[in-house]
This record gives sequence, structure tokens and C-alpha cells, in this order.
Amino acid sequence: MRYFIFSILLLVFFSLSVMSGEIKLGETSPDFKLKAADGKEYQLSDLKGKSWCWSG
Repeated sequence: MRYFIFSILLLVFFSLSVMSGEIKLGETSPDFKLKAADGKEYQLSDLKGKSWCWSG
């Protein structure tokens, strides 16, 4: 469940960034932290190079 929430937040963040023109296709996204519902903080750079799959 936390990965689902995290992925939705990432999608929203990237959608807003692309629409505002801050990030262009192919550019590296800025590093940021998000706090999940379980209280843990996740940082984008911590996930670099890792893959995961969520099922619904």
C-alpha cells in the first residue's frame, strides 16, 4: 500500500513539474523527500537504480 501511495505522489509531482515547464523530457528530476502514511521518509535518490513492482 505504501508503494502505491508513493507512486501516486511521484506521478503527481512529475505531472505538475512537466506542466509548469521546470523539468524537460530527458532531464534528471530533482531530489526530494516524501513522508509515507507509515511515517517513513523516502528520498528519490535512495531509489535510484532500484526497480520495484506493485500489484493492485
